[in-house]
Amino acid sequence: MNCNNIHKKKYSKKLIKNVVVYLSIFILIMSFSFKVNASVNNDYDYLFVSFSEPGLPLPIFNLEDSNGNIHKAYCVDEPVPIYNSHRYSRINLEDSTFFSVEAAEKIRSIVQNSYPFQSLEYMQEKFNMPTLTKLDAITAIELAIWKFSNNKELIPGIPDEAIALYYKLIDLPAIKRKTEGSNITMKKPKVIYNYETKQSDLYLEFKADEKNSDNSNIELNYDIQGKYDNVTDYGINNEGYKSIKLANIDEGANYNITVWGSQNIGINAYLYYPEGGRYASQTLVGAESSEINISNTFNIETAKLKSITISKTDIDDEKIFLKGAEFTIYDSEGQVIKVLTTGDDGKILTKLPPGKYIIEETKAPDGYTIDNKNYLLEVKDNDNNIEINFTNKKNEIVDDGADDNINDSTNNGSNDNIDKDKPEIDNSENDTENESNSGEIQNKLPQTGVEKFSGVIAILLLISGFILVKKKI
Repeated sequence: MNCNNIHKKKYSKKLIKNVVVYLSIFILIMSFSFKVNASVNNDYDYLFVSFSEPGLPLPIFNLEDSNGNIHKAYCVDEPVPIYNSHRYSRINLEDSTFFSVEAAEKIRSIVQNSYPFQSLEYMQEKFNMPTLTKLDAITAIELAIWKFSNNKELIPGIPDEAIALYYKLIDLPAIKRKTEGSNITMKKPKVIYNYETKQSDLYLEFKADEKNSDNSNIELNYDIQGKYDNVTDYGINNEGYKSIKLANIDEGANYNITVWGSQNIGINAYLYYPEGGRYASQTLVGAESSEINISNTFNIETAKLKSITISKTDIDDEKIFLKGAEFTIYDSEGQVIKVLTTGDDGKILTKLPPGKYIIEETKAPDGYTIDNKNYLLEVKDNDNNIEINFTNKKNEIVDDGADDNINDSTNNGSNDNIDKDKPEIDNSENDTENESNSGEIQNKLPQTGVEKFSGVIAILLLISGFILVKKKI
């Protein structure tokens, strides 16, 4: 029994409603289909076992894989019969030798949008056909596949609903086979000195550029070759990167990081090619949700860090080292590298890889005014034991008569208004005494006093006398 025999029987709308006739046709198909038991070849993993959709005269074919899973398919080669227990190999549509790549892309588009690979409700909504029946859908799908696999034209007697769907299916845009999965990228690795362990840690961030078909993140695994103590996995951050830390690494050493995962690309179409060639049994086409394995390997040479000593002293006496000065160090991209505070000796001992950095004082020592300037530090490959000294000015004592609204200059908190890209304004030339947190200088006007008030009275008396004299004249 071949697929063409199924559709050559003309039927009317009245016949479609006749369930008895449908059952008779289905029994007829079953009796003719199981002609020959094909020879078994263990290289073919799919076995034709039965028809799907019992009760309908038009079949969907059931194939069983080596794990006992059932895969559904439509016939492709309309003149060729299918044989019971024939074995199949699943290949990509473009690997077929009997229709073009363009035809394969059109067939892929049809099956990816069709029942049973999509629900009947999906087709009713997508094609705006709310009364579409399963029988009309299967009829239209099969005829649309034949249009591109065999140049088969419409068979007379097809119901109007099936014809309408047929034209919508063959007009779908072609879909190319997805052969490559997402690219895996990694941000520039960062080697950061651990102030507590006195060793360096390697921070890595990597992600897949795409997502799964359901818009979920692709789960990534990793393998690391190189010396380190342990891995801390921070999961997925707000940018979609998977973030990990390798603790206690070797500076100046090589690390190979292999990242891999499985990307669900949604419904993909396949050709089930019969053992023995095209005419040994009916060729079939189906679609299933599928995955593509993705991977990438990154070779990282960790930088050798340079020793940095930051000290904080009194501006008037640099022999006085100040405890409790907090510094924030930013990289060239404005990302915070670390936040450190001077100890009892007024110093910070740390390490940084070569590069450009911005150092900002974000908290002043007790009793001192915060330094609102930002400092650029460039660490070069040939540098070592870099020493930097920062100074602070003591808080000025405000007179008792000062206005309460003057900004308190003793605020040791961070200044959120600092723009790291703009130079600081030097206010040293202003004749003022009270400095505000924003860097603006404010002066309180002096009181006018009694003398000025007496002068005003004298002027008024003179004017009054002049008026009186004028009236007498």
